[in-house]
Amino acid sequence: MLGAFEDGKLTAFLWYATSDRLAFMLYGGTNDASRESRANFGLTWYAIRRFKEQGIEVLDFNGLLNDGISRFKRSFGQRDDHLVGSIDVAFSPLWSVWNRLLPTAKTVLRRVKGQRPSKDENEH
Repeated sequence: MLGAFEDGKLTAFLWYATSDRLAFMLYGGTNDASRESRANFGLTWYAIRRFKEQGIEVLDFNGLLNDGISRFKRSFGQRDDHLVGSIDVAFSPLWSVWNRLLPTAKTVLRRVKGQRPSKDENEH
């Protein structure tokens, strides 16, 4: 895991799994302030340099989305490789309940706190 901090608070993070020659981005995230400053871009560049120093030959950014991060990811490669996507496997019968209720619970909690729901939450 790699993190970017501002005033001692985590503002962006990237989580990678690595082997001798491959680094695979599992997940990343930002808070609202670092989303605007694009702190994750600098953090990604740091990761790239660090992996290169370690001799890692392939960095898999874990897919493209339809937003600014995709343009950023594409700027490092000469081609897009299209692979089979991720598959979620629910090991518990409660997963579908959790998966439906979590976005609703987050929206309710943010409204109670007086915050506006994020764009992602409005899509659920």
